[in-house]
Amino acid sequence: MIEVLPSNIRLDQLEKELSEFLGKHNFWDERQVSLTSVTGENDWFCSIGSMLDLPMPEKAYSVINKDLQGTYIAELIQEYKKFYRWRILNIPPGQFYSVHTDAFPEKINKRIHIPVLSNDKAFFCYYEDKPADGVETKVQFHYLQPGKVYEVNTSRLHSAINYGVEPRYHLVGVRYEK
Repeated sequence: MIEVLPSNIRLDQLEKELSEFLGKHNFWDERQVSLTSVTGENDWFCSIGSMLDLPMPEKAYSVINKDLQGTYIAELIQEYKKFYRWRILNIPPGQFYSVHTDAFPEKINKRIHIPVLSNDKAFFCYYEDKPADGVETKVQFHYLQPGKVYEVNTSRLHSAINYGVEPRYHLVGVRYEK
């Protein structure tokens, strides 16, 4: 479900660039920011939210936004070419994503997660069953460590939660397998 990919992340440089980018655009409190778009015209919010609400297929969001050209962030996006719809995903302290699945019929949804800023109380979670009144279900918690690269199957029920006091920022791209 979660696979660590080979990588040689320069975490110090990535943290510095992410902090500068978020500060320059005042995006510290944004839950999602688009790093790639359809045209590359710095459309920072074109691919945020649910994939079902996007006006175009996820694969259309594959052009690195102009302000990121020449950065280490752009270098990482180019290194993992098979992924597209790259975003920054932020989970503030004490917050979470709803339990959901990114499944399409006959396709497996894979996400690449590159944790940049996080804490050991921020988790990616897999659920055995959808939570409901009176339903007891198993939840697997996974800490995704900054400086590593993970491929995550999001076709199953999942969520992410931050129990910590520091925000959690990941770079995330998407791809599909048959």
